[in-house]
Amino acid sequence: MVGRKNITYLEIITNPQRLKLLGIISNKKYSIKQLQQISKINRGTLKHHLNILEEAKLIIKKREEKESGRPTYIIKNFIEYYDKKVKVR
Repeated sequence: MVGRKNITYLEIITNPQRLKLLGIISNKKYSIKQLQQISKINRGTLKHHLNILEEAKLIIKKREEKESGRPTYIIKNFIEYYDKKVKVR
């Protein structure tokens, strides 16, 4: 179970908007602004769903530097992250 009101992983991934976001994120990393444009989900709702996915450790948020020097928050596919961090036996 995930911390937010004892919600289960099944409840998390069966939500149509969160499932849509996982599908978008699955092959590439995106900023919140890019995800908002692609998904057509308003910013408040998008942040809500991303927080739930992050709490469940299905995605991670990574701060990256852009050419301008300003940080951009990137939502990164959790599989890509764990492939680098966890050694498979």
